[in-house]
Amino acid sequence: MYTDRMRLYREAGRCVKRKDLAPFFGRATLTWSIVLIDNVPRGGGAFADQVNLDVLSPEKPFGPKREEGALRTGTLKAKVAKEAEVDRVYRLLKGWILGCDFLPGDLLGELELAGRCQTSRTPIREACNRLSQEGWIARIPHKGYMVPAISIREIIEIYEFRKLLECFTAEKAARTASPDQIAELRRIMAVESRPEVEIGKILAANDAFHLGIGEIAHNQHVLDHLKTVLEYVHRLDILSAQRDAGWVPHEEILSALEAHKPSDARQAMAAHIDNARDRMLKLFGLTGI
Repeated sequence: MYTDRMRLYREAGRCVKRKDLAPFFGRATLTWSIVLIDNVPRGGGAFADQVNLDVLSPEKPFGPKREEGALRTGTLKAKVAKEAEVDRVYRLLKGWILGCDFLPGDLLGELELAGRCQTSRTPIREACNRLSQEGWIARIPHKGYMVPAISIREIIEIYEFRKLLECFTAEKAARTASPDQIAELRRIMAVESRPEVEIGKILAANDAFHLGIGEIAHNQHVLDHLKTVLEYVHRLDILSAQRDAGWVPHEEILSALEAHKPSDARQAMAAHIDNARDRMLKLFGLTGI
């Protein structure tokens, strides 16, 4: 009896050192207090440190570790869900700003936004922090947030940057565009020739046309910046359409692309952007936005 017990203790000691408790699965479901014996001669000897060894059934091995893992998994899922909710709220709010549901000068309270987005104040606050960092809204202490006015300086700077980007994309696209790509651009802008077309369709076609040229140019860094600039331009276009439903046509750009004349494409794009800028300044130059 004593010999069997000593053999079991030695086996337990080796298993603990190897961190392998598989030989004990099924032997007991209780917590044993095992005395680890290292190099104990037959017949007895000095005992090593005493530890608690959980001997579990195969149905629930390593219970505490499993519980810790489940806790970590639950925490991770909660974090992912929170980030997804913040992203959802961010996209909603930004879409309302770009679509001019929120106009320059509007005050936005957290409670009001939480109700409109059907969420709590925490995702609203984090989404608004992102929008504030991007310049779409400004925080007003003790009041919430405000959609800032659009200054004349901002319009000029946006169109200067746009001109740098799009003169490059037009010139490069004129060199590399395939017949199918040119045909797609012409299909997009066919809406301009339709009688009594809705201004919303014109604006959507305008966005697709300029992004299409950017994609043909095959420069991802330029395209990423262009997407941001065109978000500002899209918002200006919607605001300007509330005063004047006109637009700047694209035929000269298309003709230069079809003829594969890079210099002409650059000049046509520069003239197009200058005309669009001057139109904005004429509409909003006296009072700002």
